[in-house]
Amino acid sequence: MTDFDHLRPIPTLPKFMSRLKVTDLDPLSVGTLPRLIEVQTAHKDGATMMAHWTGNPQLSVNDFVEARRDGNDSVWTVTGASGGTSDDASANFKNPATADLDMDGNSVIDADNLRVALTANRTYYVATTGSDSNDGLSSGSPFLTIQKAIDTVAALDLSTYDVTIDVGNGTYTATVTTKALVGAGTVTIDGDTSTPSNVVISTTSADAVRAWHTTGNYTLQGVKIQTTTSGHGIYADNQSILNVGAVEFGAVANSQIVALNQATVKMTANYTISGGATRHYDVGVGGQVVVGSVTVTISGTPTFTHFAIVYDQGAVSAYLPTFSGSITGTKYNVTMNATCRTDSDKLPGTGGSTATGGQYS
Repeated sequence: MTDFDHLRPIPTLPKFMSRLKVTDLDPLSVGTLPRLIEVQTAHKDGATMMAHWTGNPQLSVNDFVEARRDGNDSVWTVTGASGGTSDDASANFKNPATADLDMDGNSVIDADNLRVALTANRTYYVATTGSDSNDGLSSGSPFLTIQKAIDTVAALDLSTYDVTIDVGNGTYTATVTTKALVGAGTVTIDGDTSTPSNVVISTTSADAVRAWHTTGNYTLQGVKIQTTTSGHGIYADNQSILNVGAVEFGAVANSQIVALNQATVKMTANYTISGGATRHYDVGVGGQVVVGSVTVTISGTPTFTHFAIVYDQGAVSAYLPTFSGSITGTKYNVTMNATCRTDSDKLPGTGGSTATGGQYS
């Protein structure tokens, strides 16, 4: 048996590749003395891992086996070593990874370090009858929480593919927090766009939806949002971007839509307001809310302190939508060089105020 303790670095090793430590490998199984392996492709499901040796030949490791869990350690075991020459690169590791090849040519990789790259669009399912120990990949094995689906997606490399989180009817009582994404794909949290009140995110003393310093493309649609005791409806902060489609805002203890610190919330489809809050739009510190050419339907006469409060260089762009219905409360309070543009004073409510450079039109 031969022990290879001295590995030579590859100067041009891309970020998504990983060096693998080689130990106790029979050199006869590969026909040459290996010094370093460079992972070139690695996918969990039915894909191939190509490993390039410093000598010849190359090694192709096929067919991922199910992950096994030993105590707190979860590993993927790769089997089926054979010759190969492909040098396509599509793997992505979340952190610098190490792995061992054993005497049988098997490679063991820490699953926590492996980021699976999508090769097609994917759907995860969530239901109130589900379990977060399910895989979420079918309506028959859904996750229990929306957050579990988001956490699972955030561990992927989306590449150019999109993910839909299909949320079944019912009430979900935990905060939904977006996470940074890898890749150019879009993640859509999709409830019931025809009747958003069938899918309710309802929290107590907590925000319903939070986008905090999140990179990536998220869309939220088909849900009713409400909070009690305290908590915002949608809270976006620190340069996050959230697209919001057909939703319903029920009663919210604080503000229904918050955008702070250069975060952006884009309202992209018709939506409904059926409950009151301290504010509908709460925008400041360079944040912005952009309301597209949509209809905002207000049912009943919900009460707001201000329909829009904009401050410290925040911006509300609401000159395209149509507001149907009325509220009890003032239209706007715009201060500290912030702007609220409606072009025709179209916000619901009565009166409003500006100060310290704030502008309303």
